[in-house]
Amino acid sequence: MNERCVVHWLDIFGGRFSETLGCGKRKDRNSIRFLFEGGTGPLQNTFTRNPRNGAWSMVIDQKDAKGKWTTFAHESLQRAS
Repeated sequence: MNERCVVHWLDIFGGRFSETLGCGKRKDRNSIRFLFEGGTGPLQNTFTRNPRNGAWSMVIDQKDAKGKWTTFAHESLQRAS
């Protein structure tokens, strides 16, 4: 079985920004990172599950013109009770 995943990211910015597919690979048992090459530069989106409470975190990092990765956004997701 192939360990790579492909994702098509859809958002409110329109079709032009969703042309680039992301390729993902599990980092470990509870985390997967998708890399998007293209558009305005490389972007990576990492999803991590907390096995203790089932919550998820999402961190989006982007690479600038000098090659430095910076965090663009982060979000925590937890099931409503």
